[in-house]
Amino acid sequence: MRSRWTILAALFVARATIAFQFQSVAAIAPQLSQGLGASLADIGVLIGLYFAPGALLALPGGAIGRRYGDKVVVLAGLLMMLAGELLMTTSTSWSVQIAGRLTAGIGGVLLNVLMTKMVADWFAGREIATAMAIFINSWPAGIAVALMLLPAIGATLGLHAVNLAVAGVILIGLGLIALVYRAPDAAVAVEGERSSLTADTICAVIAAGLI
Repeated sequence: MRSRWTILAALFVARATIAFQFQSVAAIAPQLSQGLGASLADIGVLIGLYFAPGALLALPGGAIGRRYGDKVVVLAGLLMMLAGELLMTTSTSWSVQIAGRLTAGIGGVLLNVLMTKMVADWFAGREIATAMAIFINSWPAGIAVALMLLPAIGATLGLHAVNLAVAGVILIGLGLIALVYRAPDAAVAVEGERSSLTADTICAVIAAGLI
């Protein structure tokens, strides 16, 4: 039986792929600017577009996970990230770059919404603080790896190779979640349970978001 630490490792890598893909544009901004004829403002737009879907999908993302299952939605999110990255490799057209970035961003948002909950499912009451500390550091880890590897790949092999490298990392995360992750035995869905947002809950979420 897989331990919860093995599950955490798979979730860590999967979340790091989001950071890796997010940072891929900034990491190769000079090459991207030359290859696409894009200004710094254009590059900034391409970076920001990744999380633009979050404004619309953050709240329904949780409901989607509850309806279809966390693992299924996370796998779908990783597939969308992969599809968006591969779309960006097909053309240097600015509209295609935007479409690919938005597609990947939708997948990234779904992962961000659900994977913290998946960690909590496995570690509730057992080393939850340690597990969350490890899991949260997947983001700076993904950023750091992207900044170390992607500029060198872009300078040596070109923009197409960068996109393929990002797609390869996403495939690793996809494979780990598909093969390693499973829901904990203690997690039991309650049929017909109705969820509601109280004023206290809304205030708490807003406070956490502002922090």
